Amino acid sequence: MNLYFRFHSNSRCHSRSASYCSAVRNGGADEWEFALVKFVEADGDFDRGRLLSALGCTRHVWLLNRFMLLALEESEEGVGIVRKHEVGRAFSAVASSEVGRDVAFDFVRNNWRLFTKEGRYVWQCSLYVQYIHFYFFVSLK
Repeated sequence: MNLYFRFHSNSRCHSRSASYCSAVRNGGADEWEFALVKFVEADGDFDRGRLLSALGCTRHVWLLNRFMLLALEESEEGVGIVRKHEVGRAFSAVASSEVGRDVAFDFVRNNWRLFTKEGRYVWQCSLYVQYIHFYFFVSLK
């Protein structure tokens, strides 16, 4: 799948986003890790956004949980792999998939303390609950 990423890194932006998501969805841990490395290395917000969305495309529950933990993690310098303004998009990327809806719901419920630690993500909690509600509702249609 790494060839898949390499081949599509020069393609048009819309097909590149779909290619990244498809590679992560149909791949395993190696493809997900490759996308994570590319996400960390990406300079521009546009490229980071495409890769951030692709990371949520995996069907592996443990990778989705890891992704959401990474989204909330901060280093000693106060900066995480996922920037603070990207956390909502990361959560939405997970919650928008069929597998991810349940993962996102369980993650919020089981990790409530991470969201409310020092008040960092309290303001976003209602947004996360809205994502879960929206994607559950859409799946019922």
